[in-house]
Amino acid sequence: MVRLRFRGKGTKRRIDLADVLFGGSRILFWTLAPLLILITILLGFYPANRSAQATVIALGVDSLVVLLILAMYDPKRFHWAGRAAMGLVFLVFLAYLIYEIDSGQPLRLVPRSEPGPVNALLGLLLIGVPCLRYTLIGRFGRKPKAERDDHEFARSPRPIE
Repeated sequence: MVRLRFRGKGTKRRIDLADVLFGGSRILFWTLAPLLILITILLGFYPANRSAQATVIALGVDSLVVLLILAMYDPKRFHWAGRAAMGLVFLVFLAYLIYEIDSGQPLRLVPRSEPGPVNALLGLLLIGVPCLRYTLIGRFGRKPKAERDDHEFARSPRPIE
């Protein structure tokens, strides 16, 4: 759920990615689920004479799609699916970093659009580590909702929902 809270002269918009993606929104589910299923079906029509690496990638994407659909369908019952999906994303970024280091490219800055060990490390730090955190403790933020200190908003008007 996206919450807007008034604060002083301006407004502050607080969005928690886990709440948005795994919050049980029916609109989000019915928007993303058909697209994810379409991706899975199209990957099945990929040429049959593909390499082992392409097969592993297709199975990984299919697994990720199934986990995301389960997590979006019923976040309370399938809470483990969201954590498993984020764990899979972490493993992909870790494998990407290992592949780039093993490729023998020098450790130098390259444009963001080009593969390289530095870009792989940045991807692991900026995307992989938060996904690992969600996998291990079940949240992206610092504190769970029950522990958040909302006393600073006590004098503000009630939140818009």
